[in-house]
Amino acid sequence: MTTDERIKTLATNLSRGTISRDDTLRELDELKLAFDDRQLAGTGNYTGKIGEARTWADIYFSDRKSSQYDENGMSGRQKVKGFLLNDLATAAQIAKNLQGG
Repeated sequence: MTTDERIKTLATNLSRGTISRDDTLRELDELKLAFDDRQLAGTGNYTGKIGEARTWADIYFSDRKSSQYDENGMSGRQKVKGFLLNDLATAAQIAKNLQGG
């Protein structure tokens, strides 16, 4: 499975609510290293987006932290999930470009 496919699978599992906090954070930590061995233009952008996604994941899986984003009747957890999924989509696109796709 390519890196962008792994990211898309992670996003799907998060959307469905079928992945645990520990599995999500472990996968993000592994994904952050996906291009570590190569000096490619754009690798920093990829690493940054995965890092941001990990931060959002940590907030998403914490009721206390995610509730700080509650606004106008919208659940903070759902809002944070949107930020997380957006960063994953961006990271997947960067990964696809880095893979030459």
